[in-house]
Amino acid sequence: MSTYQESKIIWMPNKDFIEKSSMFKYITWLIEFYGLDFDVSVDNPIKNVKNYEKVWKWSVENLEDFWESIWQYFGIISHSKYSKILTSKEMPGCRWFVGAKLNYAEHCFRYARWGENVITYIREDGTKRVISWNLLAKQVASLSNWLKEMGVKKGDVVAAYVSQIPEAVSALLATASIGAVWVAVGLELMPRAVIDRFNMLGPKVLFVSDGYQYNGKEIYKIGDIEQILRSVPPLKKL
Repeated sequence: MSTYQESKIIWMPNKDFIEKSSMFKYITWLIEFYGLDFDVSVDNPIKNVKNYEKVWKWSVENLEDFWESIWQYFGIISHSKYSKILTSKEMPGCRWFVGAKLNYAEHCFRYARWGENVITYIREDGTKRVISWNLLAKQVASLSNWLKEMGVKKGDVVAAYVSQIPEAVSALLATASIGAVWVAVGLELMPRAVIDRFNMLGPKVLFVSDGYQYNGKEIYKIGDIEQILRSVPPLKKL
């Protein structure tokens, strides 16, 4: 079997590409702030294959150091300090950054490029919609206020039975912004599977799409939605 040294190279990054890469910046940061003996070559990309293997080996043999470095490098915003990085190395069951309190929506908007587009939605029939960061933020703020008015609190479950539409992103971020739990299933699932999942979680609010397009056909889901509503007692609002 041929190795990468013997195989034909299809593409190789140039010096500028390497220096602008996230991996180069992260490894350079590790060398400076952690004093680790790593290397990254801007002139010899082939050499970086071995360099990467060395970093990877360190990351799996020093789990707590690696994850703490990720936390520090990306400047994670926490509203309370963590007391322990990792409770155990057993999966499932281990807990990460015990005591820390983060908000997913806060981090999503942290580096928003205001005035630029964030979502481009194209349906199979060619229908196109573009959502800017500004519009997304406005939708999320409005929807999070509405959820609070509906009595949704931290730890409550908000569910969605939707297609892949921009509104689903707004609903997810609005839910996360107030500390609620988001669960979503696709419209292609039949009611029984959706009902079983939602009844295990007890959502207070349900977001739905009334249908979707597939293979040139309009698939309507009103009947399925009505069946779900009848079969999930905790739901307070559609």
